[in-house]
Amino acid sequence: GATGAKIDANVEQGTVTLTGARDAVEEARTLCHNAVHGEAQDEIELGSRNAVNVVFGKGFVRIREIQDATECKLDIQRGSTKLKLSGSQEAVASARKTVEELLELNRGIEMMIAGSRV
Repeated sequence: GATGAKIDANVEQGTVTLTGARDAVEEARTLCHNAVHGEAQDEIELGSRNAVNVVFGKGFVRIREIQDATECKLDIQRGSTKLKLSGSQEAVASARKTVEELLELNRGIEMMIAGSRV
């Protein structure tokens, strides 16, 4: 390969074996990791199911829009309120900013509704 390392992938076992010079193996390992997980990872604790619903949007439309606009992969495990972000450093930073702005905007709406009821 481009690194000089040999890569053997076993799809059934879900394993990748890298062999070669230490520098080549380290470089190949980084490239493989980035290919699977992205160059950067981050997490945002959304704190509530309501916040999860805000990020997902109806029919998952909003989360897809954020992923398309930022080129960042977003994932929330079922039953969790922790949003995982992965992609390039720029994509992760852009998605974090977009999600935080979205949550802030919706927090403001919740406060206004609560205030108008009093």
